Amino acid sequence: MQEITECGISGAKDFHLLWNLPGLPLTERFGPYDPNHKLAFDQELLISLPTGHVQLRNQVDPKILYNNTEYSFRTGGSNKSRRDVNFFHSYLQRFTSGRSFNSVVDVGGNDLFVIRGLTGIGRHCAVVDPICASIDGQTIDGIKVFGRFVEEVDFSSDMAPPDLVVCRHTLEHITNPRQVIDQWFRQCAEDCLYVVEIPCFENLVESLRFDAVFHQHVHYFDLSSF
Repeated sequence: MQEITECGISGAKDFHLLWNLPGLPLTERFGPYDPNHKLAFDQELLISLPTGHVQLRNQVDPKILYNNTEYSFRTGGSNKSRRDVNFFHSYLQRFTSGRSFNSVVDVGGNDLFVIRGLTGIGRHCAVVDPICASIDGQTIDGIKVFGRFVEEVDFSSDMAPPDLVVCRHTLEHITNPRQVIDQWFRQCAEDCLYVVEIPCFENLVESLRFDAVFHQHVHYFDLSSF
């Protein structure tokens, strides 16, 4: 676990503690129970000053959180997730109707459910997600799979430089989202379209969804901080 020293979007170093969460349990992990293995970590929810961006102080190693044997979430695994993806695809069509793309990449596409709905508009399609490590480098139904963390992929050489990047409920999991977006701007096509879906912290607070604060969600964006 690593304690942050600066804001992941602004670089600011001044934080205010919003919520102390000692012994916050790990969630979304399934595997054999080992009573000697630590299943909880002390956590703090911080707000960055003066930007107002909310994030976790302690960041658990992503290689622990997102291994392909115990991280169980898959987009196509529930009716709710499939409905949410249909909504996302409908929203995306506002910007892509009648347009074709040379290279489409889904960042955080785990089970390829989202990108399968986009194969008709892209000549080349790819998905990037570390839980796909077991199929890294394979091409499945015309989709190139990169089973790695996004920071480890060079979009300008590992694939045809994307002109459409979709990133659905992934940016909040990434330690340094600003660095990743800078990477996209450097490595993708100049006219690339970026479509990102993220949870909204204001909605979380208004609906009292305190259960939505957990180790995998490092960042808690609202519209202004995004």
